[in-house]
Amino acid sequence: MKRIIFPIDRQENLPLPLNYCLDIAQKFGSEVILFHAYDLSNDFSEALSRYGNSSYTLNQITENLKKHGEDLLKKIEAEFSERGIKVKKVIVQGKPEREIISTATKDDCDLIIIGRRGFGSLKSLLLGSVSDYVLHHAEIPVFVVN
Repeated sequence: MKRIIFPIDRQENLPLPLNYCLDIAQKFGSEVILFHAYDLSNDFSEALSRYGNSSYTLNQITENLKKHGEDLLKKIEAEFSERGIKVKKVIVQGKPEREIISTATKDDCDLIIIGRRGFGSLKSLLLGSVSDYVLHHAEIPVFVVN
């Protein structure tokens, strides 16, 4: 297993999926793609409440969402570096569920490790909407961690 993609949305949903990703990557000597996607259509209201009032421009909100993703991935990257695991960070704008699959395909990943919840504003009963989409549309194995 040469490459694993590990999508990350929020840090509070991370401990168990992160531990599995660290262990699997270390065991197989895999490179890990730390992945974050931000979707303006879903994240706009949240971004306004997080970053200020409605006088923010779309470019400012986009930059703040991108910066949030960069900060999140930077915090997590250290955990992989401590174990000697090679990491590539990818941040994209778009629908997370589609971008995860696109990046996994483009970067020739062998496995997707994703938390059950965290992405998106709508939740299904058993899986989050993003993990459900990825599980049913990916052409590579998907490990969904609760």
